[in-house]
Amino acid sequence: MEPDEQQTQFWGQVDHQPPSTQINPSPNPVLIQQQVQPASVVQPIQQQGVVYIQVPKFKHPTRIASSILIGSGFVIYLISLAIGISGDSELFLALGGGTCCLAFNAAFICEIIFYTKMLEHNKTYGESNGWAIANIVFGSILTMVGLLYIVGIVMQFV
Repeated sequence: MEPDEQQTQFWGQVDHQPPSTQINPSPNPVLIQQQVQPASVVQPIQQQGVVYIQVPKFKHPTRIASSILIGSGFVIYLISLAIGISGDSELFLALGGGTCCLAFNAAFICEIIFYTKMLEHNKTYGESNGWAIANIVFGSILTMVGLLYIVGIVMQFV
């Protein structure tokens, strides 16, 4: 069995003075011999006991509330649309749109609360907070747009 190149070592004496400054050169020149060491036994790496713990999934009741609010907003809007079209009444259309918008704003506020609690949960368990922060910002923007829409509807009938 031939030794690996990595296990080959050179042994010998080294003369520390440069040859031009030597007064008495040594009678024995530097002798370098190659010595081969037998293959060493590889010790297995012992891992410490690592236990993987699954982080509990985040759940909060505001998510259910926001889903109910969005669904009821759509239903109210569709009912007011049907009544407004059949009766040619702009008032029903405006009330349906305003009520739907209020329901959506309430749902956005519930989502902001949900993602704020999720942010706290992620900080506790060391998870990423990027999406929670992005959703809080996005929900806040949509809530402001919804409030401006409601103000526009109210100003139209005043």
